[in-house]
Amino acid sequence: MLDEVIKLSSTFGGFLTGFGLCLLLVSIFLQVIINQYYDFIKRIYFTTHSTAYEMVINALSTISPYTDKIADAIKWIPGLNFLSKPLKEIHNASNLMRELYDISTQAYGIVNLELPFYGIVISIVFIVAGVALIIRARKR
Repeated sequence: MLDEVIKLSSTFGGFLTGFGLCLLLVSIFLQVIINQYYDFIKRIYFTTHSTAYEMVINALSTISPYTDKIADAIKWIPGLNFLSKPLKEIHNASNLMRELYDISTQAYGIVNLELPFYGIVISIVFIVAGVALIIRARKR
């Protein structure tokens, strides 16, 4: 019975060590990716959360109900008919800007979670526990 417990302890220690090493590699890989794109995401976040950007979104949202009517009115006026299509796109532009605002908020939140750091800490705990179980099982 004791031999089975020792084998099981050694096997579980090997599992913990292997799992810890895999988690460590994944966490380091995630950290490298986050570090590579962090400045880019931060720049997008602060641009989309600037006062000027928010004012433009609000302005476009406010005037978009009227731009369709204006576009319909001027599409028959020679010399101004080329403005009809861009005016109809103002509503779509405000929606896209709002979507970019929301996406940048989510991306900035994700890169600030420090998940790779916690993954590295947990993986080290698993590796140490696994090695300790293996050493303890081999001593018996």
